[in-house]
Amino acid sequence: MINIDNKLEILIIDDDEMIRKLLSVLLRMLNCNVTECNNGNEGCKEFTKNRYDLIFMDLVMPVMDGITCCSIFRENEAHSGEPFKTPIIGITGGSDEEVKECLKAGMTDVIKKPFSKKSIVNTLKIHTNCVEFISNKGEILMGKTICFQKELALEVLDGNEEMFHSMVEIFRETAPELSEDIDIATQEKDTEYLKRTAHTLKTRALYVGGKILSDLALKVEMACKSENPQQAFDLTPKLTEELNKLQKTLEEID
Repeated sequence: MINIDNKLEILIIDDDEMIRKLLSVLLRMLNCNVTECNNGNEGCKEFTKNRYDLIFMDLVMPVMDGITCCSIFRENEAHSGEPFKTPIIGITGGSDEEVKECLKAGMTDVIKKPFSKKSIVNTLKIHTNCVEFISNKGEILMGKTICFQKELALEVLDGNEEMFHSMVEIFRETAPELSEDIDIATQEKDTEYLKRTAHTLKTRALYVGGKILSDLALKVEMACKSENPQQAFDLTPKLTEELNKLQKTLEEID
């Protein structure tokens, strides 16, 4: 399901007016709200005032460069205790060494100039909770997916409303314990513990209509089984965030 009204909030930090203009036009065409800053210092001030779904950040800027700006963002997130890290996408036309520098500073990913609409769409799909859809005019748009879909739960439960409310009650009661299990597994780097927790969460979320959480739990479970289980631990902040979102939404159900 797509929530067209709840648009992605995107922050662009770049001193090049042409790049800002191009990105803004492309993103607004894709159904996003866009805020622009022309250097890292302005970006830092904006970041403390509002929460964004994704940030595009240039590397070389006056006043404050992108590497410094990104480091400050990550430091602020760490001190706040906020489990969710805002995806920061570096913009560069440079070498592979610059790309490595971006990632080392804490950027999530990098796109190289010149970039295309397709690369922007792919970036949004990979790093945000959004999906691509086609408007009545045949335009490609991006919309946020909704964390709770009752109709999905009822489909899984053969339309049994009573069973649905029972599942919701069980989920609300057990969600804090599951959240604690994720924290413990992450702190102890216990891959097997995290895999079991993600497996349980995957199924329970689906029974209450939490497809985003269920899909993310599946990714964590599969990452635990892979040759690089660190990928699973990298996803746990987002897993906890989605669990909290779904729990809060279900608390409002009678």
